[in-house]
Amino acid sequence: MIFGAIYWHDSSNEAKIFEYLEQHKCKNISLYRAEYKAVCQDKIIVIKDFFFLDFESNDEMLYKDIASAEQVGNAVILHNYEAELKEAELKVYFDNVTHTKEFAQSVNKRLK
Repeated sequence: MIFGAIYWHDSSNEAKIFEYLEQHKCKNISLYRAEYKAVCQDKIIVIKDFFFLDFESNDEMLYKDIASAEQVGNAVILHNYEAELKEAELKVYFDNVTHTKEFAQSVNKRLK
């Protein structure tokens, strides 16, 4: 019974997340380590898929604030234009190099 409740809750979260990403016209959606990462119309969105969803705590970065997207191993680092904001740069992790490369390329296309 507990496993059924967890599965139902997980399915419910997934439906809410995909609905949210669809509203923001997101593409290139990846899931790794309970985080959904998406390249959206105006920004990058990272949603943490915990037991209780809180869309207010998403990590988001507008394209106008991104200088470049750099692939480092299985991560993409979204560099800020401002040097003093370097510690606030968003790092997005993936399960394999293919997903990492696709995400970085998709972001860099939006920056041009």
